[in-house]
Amino acid sequence: MSDIVQAPAMGLFRSLLWPSVRPWRWWLVLAIVLNAGHGIAITYQNLLPKYLIDDVIKPGPDGLWVRLAWLVGTYLLVSVLGRMIQWHLSMRIFTWVRERAMQDLRGRFFNHVNRLCLRFHGRHPSGELYSYLFGSPLGNIVGFIQQCTMMLPHTAIAMVATLALFWSWDWVVASTLMVTTLASVAMMELSRRRQRDLWRDFQRAEGKVSGQVADLLRGTRAVKLYAMEPAIAGEFDAGARLIGDKTVHRDIRSHVEWMKQEGIGYTCFALLCAVGAWRYVGGHISDGMLVTYITTFFALQWPLQTAFQAATLRGGARAALERIDAVLRTPSTTPDPQGGTAVPVPPRAAIRLEGVRFAYEAEEVIKGVDLDIPYGQRVAFVGPSGGG
Repeated sequence: MSDIVQAPAMGLFRSLLWPSVRPWRWWLVLAIVLNAGHGIAITYQNLLPKYLIDDVIKPGPDGLWVRLAWLVGTYLLVSVLGRMIQWHLSMRIFTWVRERAMQDLRGRFFNHVNRLCLRFHGRHPSGELYSYLFGSPLGNIVGFIQQCTMMLPHTAIAMVATLALFWSWDWVVASTLMVTTLASVAMMELSRRRQRDLWRDFQRAEGKVSGQVADLLRGTRAVKLYAMEPAIAGEFDAGARLIGDKTVHRDIRSHVEWMKQEGIGYTCFALLCAVGAWRYVGGHISDGMLVTYITTFFALQWPLQTAFQAATLRGGARAALERIDAVLRTPSTTPDPQGGTAVPVPPRAAIRLEGVRFAYEAEEVIKGVDLDIPYGQRVAFVGPSGGG
């Protein structure tokens, strides 16, 4: 029976990440607040066509250039100060917090593995443990955190604020815009997943055939048997045909998936234009509102794509946390003593060891050794085999 305690189904992110993030939580809140300001700036940029047409151009030539100067100046101020600078500041703060949180997580993981001793020996290769600390598992976690803290806040605020203002203008066109944008992005995500499955299938076939061909080129035992040469040639030809067929199937299916998502996008955009024209002819929306509705169709796809990407990244981050959590939940064989009192260490003194014992599971190597190590010296214990 495994001695690894299973992680709970819920709360894995909170139980593993929160202790590392908690000391810097207020810095993280500040980064998210600055990021929210970035979202408000995006909302203003989405609404710019309405202000340009209805508030600058349509009132007439009198004072046109003054109104235009105010609009352009406000746009540049919001774009540079509200969007670029605030986003940069939030990114700097987030990066600072992220690295300290990940360093804390690495430290907890390293300290625990360091206390697992022989119980953990052979369970995981040392290279795999290294990847836990610095490789793809931690990279998946960092990617998910960055998506949630640096991308989702401002995109969610921009989308909610934009749709709320659109609803105040005309709920029919706003509802159509929301539904068509969601349908278009959902089709994009579905096509992306299908294309990813096509690439995975191709890579599996390519890896299998590449391994077989590599064995043939290295000169395996089968190659040296002259009677098997026709079979080997046939196997090579079959592998080459398989790669060719998989490549054709992948490219054609990928193109079909791209056509599907483009077709859905064109259909949704046409529907939005038709509804917008209907409401405009009926006098429910102005010229600027109509143009803003149409241009925002593409701008609102980014927030939805960000949400879909966060959901995808969450799966990878959770898988990485489960791998790390399985190690952290392995009971330690050399835990720190409980209830002990700290003993002051003299600045310069000898170290006394009493009753030192070391043993493998089936053999005792060192037993009952008493030793004084003078200050500044190093002493090594060497077993019968010469290993220390």
